[in-house]
Amino acid sequence: MRFPGTPVHVDEIWRNCDPRDEIVVRVTGVSDTRIEVVDAATDQRPRSILRQEFHSDPTTKHGAPRRTGYICVRSAPVPPPEDRLQAATSLVMSAKRDPDRVDVRAFLTQLTNTLNPVPF
Repeated sequence: MRFPGTPVHVDEIWRNCDPRDEIVVRVTGVSDTRIEVVDAATDQRPRSILRQEFHSDPTTKHGAPRRTGYICVRSAPVPPPEDRLQAATSLVMSAKRDPDRVDVRAFLTQLTNTLNPVPF
C-alpha cells in the first residue's frame, strides 16, 4: 500500500528542522497517518509523530528553510533482491501453515513492505 506524502521507511534517520533543536530520530514503524520513532543515538524514548511532519525537501515551497517537521538524514539500507525475496517467501510459508489465522490486510502490507523496492 502506498501512502500519500513523503515516503518514509523503517530504519531511516531523520533530524528536526528547528535550528534550536538537535533531535535526531530513527524510524521504527510506518502506518497510514503516524510514524513510530525512537532517538537515533540511544534507541530510547519511543513515540509517534504525524506523517505530515516528515518532509522530502529542507526548504518550503517559497524557498525558505523549514523550521518545523523532520528531514531525512540517512536513508534506510535496502536489502539485496535475494534477501527480500527470501523474506517474502518465508512470510508466505508462515501464512500457509495456518491460513485461518492470517489477517489478509496485514499480510499484504507486510508482503509489500518486504518486496519494495521491487527488484525487477
